[in-house]
Amino acid sequence: GGKKSVFLNMKVSLELTNEADKEKIEVLMPRVIDYFQVYLRELRVEDLKGSAGMYRLREELLARVRAAVAPIKVRDVLFNQILQLFFQIINSLFPIEMTSICTRIDHVI
Repeated sequence: GGKKSVFLNMKVSLELTNEADKEKIEVLMPRVIDYFQVYLRELRVEDLKGSAGMYRLREELLARVRAAVAPIKVRDVLFNQILQLFFQIINSLFPIEMTSICTRIDHVI
């Protein structure tokens, strides 16, 4: 037995309070993605289960993006796509860690 890799592929959009900040935030995207990935690497599969898990994920990502781009105001993080790739049978037999994360911010609105 052992831990198996789980891959999370996530695409999000950022909703800004001021459209004029769009160019400013695009320059900061490497920092935003870094903040996201540091957090996402610590997640476990069970952290994402159900609507409560997705709500917590949104809140955590929103807090991190706000910290990364302050003083620019971000209203919301919108999920465009989230895929978890893992084997259901292995998941039921062994504890799983998320070891590889792919984060992409599709666009800023």
